[in-house]
Amino acid sequence: MLRNNVLSTIFQILLSIFWTLVLLLIGKNPSMEHFFYGNPLIPWILFLLILGLFFVFGKFLFKDLDKKEIFLSTLLPALIGYLTIGIALAGSGNGIFHSEVGKNLAHMPMYLYLMPQLYGMEIVGISRTPFTIGIAPLIGSGMMLLSLWISYWKANR
Repeated sequence: MLRNNVLSTIFQILLSIFWTLVLLLIGKNPSMEHFFYGNPLIPWILFLLILGLFFVFGKFLFKDLDKKEIFLSTLLPALIGYLTIGIALAGSGNGIFHSEVGKNLAHMPMYLYLMPQLYGMEIVGISRTPFTIGIAPLIGSGMMLLSLWISYWKANR
């Protein structure tokens, strides 16, 4: 269970780094920015790609666990996500829902750790509310858990 939590946290960090680099590359080129944000279908494809990457990373987790351990095996990334949200809330209160990315240093841990989830929700038009920020850490953990659960179910049929 611990190794799955550590692996899923590493996957979350790798995806955060990857999407931060993708955003930097998109922002550097105005034609790429217009391509990605000008077409209404591309943001949904990117959002599904984010979900798909979490699902694929869930395939790399260890499956030799019982049902209770599988449920708890992707809990650490969500808890770290909630910790970063707590830091952001402590740093600026309700400003977390209204400020832009990078405007407040207290928000940086949250934006760096939850970049794939927050970016994915933002590009498809889901605004930042307490509910959407509250479910953001569960998106990655949930997709990895779903992948792990499907693999476990197929192996133990």
